[in-house]
Amino acid sequence: MYQRLYGASVGGLAILSYLNVLANGFALDDFGLLNEAVRRGDWRFLATTDYWAGFGGLHSGLYRPLTTLILAGEFRLWHENPFPFHAFSIFLHMANALMVYALIRRLGGDVLGLLAGLFFAVHPVHTEAVAGLGGRADLLAALAVLCALYFSLRARERGEWSGWAVGLLAVGLLAKEQAVVLPGLMFGLDWYLHRLGRLPCWPRIEYALYGLVIGVWLLVRWHVLDGLTVPDISLLDNPLAGMEAPLRIINAAAIALRYLALLVMPYRLSADYSHAAIPVANTFFSGALLVAIAVALGITLVLCKFWAKPGLRSLGGIWMLVAFSLVANVIAPIGTIMAERLLYMPSVGFCLLGSALLQGVWDLGRRRLCLLVCTVVVLSFMGRTWSRNADWRDGETLFRAAVMAYPQSAKAHQGLGEALMKRGDCIGALDEYGQALARYPDYAAAHYNSGVCYGRLQQYAKAIEAYGRAIELRPWYAEAWLNVGAAHYALGDLARAATAYAKAIAARPDYAEAWENLGHTHRQTGARQEAVAAYRELLRLSPGHDRRAKYEAWIKGR
Repeated sequence: MYQRLYGASVGGLAILSYLNVLANGFALDDFGLLNEAVRRGDWRFLATTDYWAGFGGLHSGLYRPLTTLILAGEFRLWHENPFPFHAFSIFLHMANALMVYALIRRLGGDVLGLLAGLFFAVHPVHTEAVAGLGGRADLLAALAVLCALYFSLRARERGEWSGWAVGLLAVGLLAKEQAVVLPGLMFGLDWYLHRLGRLPCWPRIEYALYGLVIGVWLLVRWHVLDGLTVPDISLLDNPLAGMEAPLRIINAAAIALRYLALLVMPYRLSADYSHAAIPVANTFFSGALLVAIAVALGITLVLCKFWAKPGLRSLGGIWMLVAFSLVANVIAPIGTIMAERLLYMPSVGFCLLGSALLQGVWDLGRRRLCLLVCTVVVLSFMGRTWSRNADWRDGETLFRAAVMAYPQSAKAHQGLGEALMKRGDCIGALDEYGQALARYPDYAAAHYNSGVCYGRLQQYAKAIEAYGRAIELRPWYAEAWLNVGAAHYALGDLARAATAYAKAIAARPDYAEAWENLGHTHRQTGARQEAVAAYRELLRLSPGHDRRAKYEAWIKGR
């Protein structure tokens, strides 16, 4: 009876804490994930390509076909209605909270499982994972890992190994790379249950199969991504990517303390922690860095003590370290210096640690104090989660909150500028782009968007200048070349317009819009053969073009 009540409490609070997400639209990475390939439902392409390939052909070095295929299925059902997308994310979070409760209850009893489940269900740091589609991969991978650990633990109680756990590892890896930490987490559970010295033979079979699944997954990734090549990591997104390994690791340790602070006091949350938002040390002799190193060493010593004395608090610390290891910028630099969604899986260990500490207070007979602390934490976290969910209503509210939290962030100002430009406020957008460029002068996207605003204001000379700066930074910037051509066309300089369109095509040969504009320009200059060639290429690239009949008739007439 109590188990059902506890489970209902965890699941109910998980839904209640994120219920206002249902009123939100799309924001941040949502539009990039719902890209042309996802909207088209190109299953074969999505299953055999880079995670972000459908959005401008970006090379992220990520392979998450399950996530993109699920998004494609959702888009086929719901199209551009954000409500069901958000509802499914809330459902996944609820399922994860219930699995946290079930798993930790199996380890430490009903009270411990309830506390951990409640803390996980309402924690504000999970808002990015639940409210944004960019966190969908984290939700799916976490669910696979938690279910795998549960089935494996249940099988161990029967003296068996779990085939379900092995299969769920494969599912998790296809959702997000972070699922590869499953064997490490299972090792931590075995350390807690068997103290490793008495590990039976049957779990070893499971570990061997884990290794086989990971090996096959790596081979598939190698084939799909054409080897384990270095992904496109912008120094704007992750300044640590340009550092030597020792300095990067030390800075990563300092940033890990920021993550820990967010878990303890999740009140200064942001959608962006990139360039200048978080200060990084470029030398080993920074005072702040030395303090961070000292604190990190202290925490390491405490964890070593935990390892020497097995217990649930020790298991919580080990879980945090293992789950966080892949995204900590220690093993290798990742696509971002810091992001709240990356804490989704490690936070399970934090919730276990906090719950174990409270249970210790409960066991000492201080039950009123324990209930008071639990109530205050849950209610305060729920309130903060509810208010944070409102920041994700749309791009403008999200980036206004990011600018307020970290005004020195160039990406936050750039994102706010894009939101303002989208609703037609080009003057306000130009001010935000100026703020972004003041903090990061080599921000190609901010220069490009400034050009778009100037073009809409019919200040074509300034637009060309802004596009030119973006092209200096990214010579292959096809969209910028296209808009340079459009600006020259508006000024009546058809020769320069044609040259710009040709360069856009050189940067992206399948750029249908550039071929169309080039055809129009050639028509205006009287270069009929060149116009015919451009239109034919356009129709080849876009067989379903809405003006196909018009262009075919013009070609035949010539």
